Amino acid sequence: MFNNDEQAPPPYDFIDKAITPPGNPLTESHQHQRTSKNVASVSPTLAAPNNPILLARLFGKGSSTKLIVSTRTSLEAYNAIDGSHLWQMHGRDSSVMSDGIPTQFTGKISSSYDGNLVSALVDDDAENPKFIIIDGNTGGLVHRFKLHSDCGDFSCLSYMKSMFGAFYWTENEASCIIAQPIRPVEGAEPSSFWAEKVPAGRCVTMAFAPDERHIIVCQGPDVLPASGTGDVNTRRHGQMGKKSEKRHTNPGKERAASRSSKNTDFTISICVYNFARGECVRRITFPGKSPGFMGPFDVFRPPAFTPQFHFPNQYNWLVSFPDYGSVSGANIRIVDASTGETMTSIVAKQSMAGKMRAGLRWSLLGLDSQTGIWTKLEEKPTVLTTSCKTLIITKWQEGFTGAGPVTETLTVGSGDSWSLSPDGTYLAIQRAGGVVIDIIALRRCI
Repeated sequence: MFNNDEQAPPPYDFIDKAITPPGNPLTESHQHQRTSKNVASVSPTLAAPNNPILLARLFGKGSSTKLIVSTRTSLEAYNAIDGSHLWQMHGRDSSVMSDGIPTQFTGKISSSYDGNLVSALVDDDAENPKFIIIDGNTGGLVHRFKLHSDCGDFSCLSYMKSMFGAFYWTENEASCIIAQPIRPVEGAEPSSFWAEKVPAGRCVTMAFAPDERHIIVCQGPDVLPASGTGDVNTRRHGQMGKKSEKRHTNPGKERAASRSSKNTDFTISICVYNFARGECVRRITFPGKSPGFMGPFDVFRPPAFTPQFHFPNQYNWLVSFPDYGSVSGANIRIVDASTGETMTSIVAKQSMAGKMRAGLRWSLLGLDSQTGIWTKLEEKPTVLTTSCKTLIITKWQEGFTGAGPVTETLTVGSGDSWSLSPDGTYLAIQRAGGVVIDIIALRRCI
């Protein structure tokens, strides 16, 4: 329960009616779309074999959805509706260079909920990590943060685009959170407070709640998707800043060992912090265990830990994650962090043959708060070949008046990576070994 001075949220009610925020209409060309279609293919101008794409991810929602592409030397943004080029930021631009040193991008990017602000971790050979905040519509530099040496690569931006947050470990492995205004305010000091410890073999992700007063932290097992694939902004125990790495004799080997070790703690923990007071006002845990009960063969591998945050309105703070307490670990549980209630559990479409061959690799959810439609995207291995895989796209509305489910499938290459927009309306697919990214508008009606 929230403390006495915490404002209790109203009941969860968006599932039976469309919530239509002002200023975000559906585009006329897509509002009645009943099948998915390829709307654009983009080729980043500076991407090349010697300057590969580090990240291609969809941010924002509806008509404001953007594809942001990162290489080591540049960031580029495209309009997801038609693939038109919006802006480019080069590491040699005077606005981002530091003391005459060109900035290199790392592919570590997060954004505000509407995609209008972007946070990017940059590398200028300095000791401490630096994050730059970029206007998602123009590509202009908004602010630059130089943080604690152990802040690693994890950041988040608040719902109303006013706060910046980072998660880090101290030398004694205690967990800390820092939150500070994006634009300097006279007399305002950053909030830094202790968080629940995230031990070895665990990962963590976090987001600001829409009320701008709370931070939601979700931690779970160190079972992450393949590198360069998907949308989940997590940080595993052992990722450190440059100073911290110098204090260890062989940090790379230490982190590799942590990732390869057998993970036995599949508990999901959600904490809601009032960051002004630096205290946890709600903690929820969900026990779980690995479905790998076949000993060293580990036939049933657990799905990747892919927590996500969905904010249909100011009062419902939804967190979705793999339900490791279910029989196969393949179900997805959705919890309202503002009340601590489990809203629903979604059953995976994965077949038994698929589980036995490679397990449910992972799945993601998107919520279109304008229509109340959920989108679930599952990656399913193809049984007879290793050269391709199948993406299962399922759309539905919750509640007694909800429609669906409606399912589509899409075959992609085994080395392709993909990104689902937060509202489930667009899908971007980067072809393996190439620089072409296809943008697909998913069906809007069910």
